[in-house]
Amino acid sequence: IFMETREELESAKQVSAREIAEKRRLHDIFSRYTSAELIEDLLKHPEKVDLGGTVKNAAILFSDIAGFTHFSSQHSPKEVVIAMNDYLSRMTEVVLDYQGEIDKFIGDAVMARFGVLSDLPYPSQNAIQAACAMLLELKKLKAEWAQRGMECFNIRIGIATGPVLAGNIGSKRRQEFTVMGTTVNLASRLEAYNKTLGTTLAIDEESFKYAPKNINFVRHENQTIRGLDTPVNVYTFTI
Repeated sequence: IFMETREELESAKQVSAREIAEKRRLHDIFSRYTSAELIEDLLKHPEKVDLGGTVKNAAILFSDIAGFTHFSSQHSPKEVVIAMNDYLSRMTEVVLDYQGEIDKFIGDAVMARFGVLSDLPYPSQNAIQAACAMLLELKKLKAEWAQRGMECFNIRIGIATGPVLAGNIGSKRRQEFTVMGTTVNLASRLEAYNKTLGTTLAIDEESFKYAPKNINFVRHENQTIRGLDTPVNVYTFTI
């Protein structure tokens, strides 16, 4: 009986150690760019995350600074770094406020996802609301920087909704949880397409289906987007 009890305790101890290690791993992967509430939920229900790869219906948001080269040329490298940290910190908080997740920073660009780790009924609605809040936060930032005699910049945002492949992707030495697929590519293309249309926010047809009714989008039919085989309808908004 003693031997059996000891074996059971050892087995339970090993299971407990594995669970702790797995929870620590999840925390390390997601804690930087995800809200504390979502992290807590993932630690309670780790089965929600398949690091090996899964397909999710999500909204992907890309934002980029318009005229970053001009902005950086007007300031010292130290000033640019301080300004970027201030700007990106504020944009991150906005994304998290709307239950989004920061996927990565690509230079001065922000890539965010909605509905990958969290269960959102209408992820595009959250993404669009977050985009509008980002633009309003940028207005506040401009006013604050103007008082310090600093020039600010504008941003462009693209949003696409659809299936994405989510998983821990990378090399043996370095991996990160990210998303990929046509939806991701389209969101990136729509962000850049704002420059062609002279707009601030561009979304695809699928995102528009669940767009908040108080936002007056303009419809652009049969737009040719680089990388897509067929023309698509694009909906834009300028603030």
